[in-house]
Amino acid sequence: MTITLGVGPVDATDNTDTATVAVTLNGVTAGRSLAVCIRWLNATATLSSVSCTGESNLVLQTRAFEAGTSRAVQWATLDNVTTGGNKTFTATFSGNSFHKGIAAVELVGGETGDIFDAVANATHAGSTNPTVNITTGAANAALFGGVFTNAASDPTAGSGFTIITFGQTTGFAEGEYKLDAGAAGVKTVDFAAPSGAWALSAIALNVLGPGALFNLPILTLFAEGLEVGAIFNLPILTLSAEGSGGIGTAAFNLPVLGTQGAAGSGGSI
Repeated sequence: MTITLGVGPVDATDNTDTATVAVTLNGVTAGRSLAVCIRWLNATATLSSVSCTGESNLVLQTRAFEAGTSRAVQWATLDNVTTGGNKTFTATFSGNSFHKGIAAVELVGGETGDIFDAVANATHAGSTNPTVNITTGAANAALFGGVFTNAASDPTAGSGFTIITFGQTTGFAEGEYKLDAGAAGVKTVDFAAPSGAWALSAIALNVLGPGALFNLPILTLFAEGLEVGAIFNLPILTLSAEGSGGIGTAAFNLPVLGTQGAAGSGGSI
C-alpha cells in the first residue's frame, strides 16, 4: 500500500508586511492526513504555528534557512483530520514578513496515528542543484520536498518526483513528491535549478500499516466476549456463561463441529 493524494495541492502567496499567510483546502475528508509547506523571506522571523479550521494546530517540523538570502522553508503535518469540510490553514510568524507562501495537500492512506517519519534540511549559497538526503524509517514512505531559491527561473522536479507548483512573490519556489520511496533507508530529494542560493526542506511520511487497512483492530482483547478475529467486529471465539463456544466459523454464523451433551453444554474444535 502507498500514500495517495486527496484534495489539493493548493497554494497561496502574500506580499504584504504581515505576520500571517493562509490558504484554504476545500472538501477535506475526516480520517485522512494533511501536509503543509510554508516559505518566507526574513532574516529573523520564525514560524510560530500553523492552525487549521476545526483541528488542533499542525506539528511543525524543523526548517531550512539560507542565511545569505534569508530564505526559509518549513513543513507542518497533521496525523488525522477529525472533521471533514473546508479547511483554512493559517501560518503565523514571530514577526512581519514580505514574500510569504503556503501550500497544503490532503493525504490518503497515511499512518493516522503518526504520519511523520523524518525531516531533512539543506541550504546552499552557490550554484549546486538543491539536494538533500533523508533517511526513511519504514518501507513505502512518501517523500515531499519544498525549495525556495533566488535563481533566475523555476526549479524542476528531481528524477522520479512529480512537481507541485508553488507561487512566490520574489525568486522562485516549488514543491515535489514521490509517493513510494521503496525500502527503508537513505533517499535523495533533489531539484534541478539554475544557479542561485536556495533552502530545501524534505519530509518522509509513513504509510498506513497493514493492521489498520480498515481502521479496525486485528486483535481486540477480551471485551464483551470479543477476542482475536474482531477485525470485522465479528467474534471468532465467544464464551458464554452457559458454556457454549466455537472457534472460526462463528464469525460467519456457521455451526461449529462438536459434541452435544446436556442442555447448555457444547463442544468446539
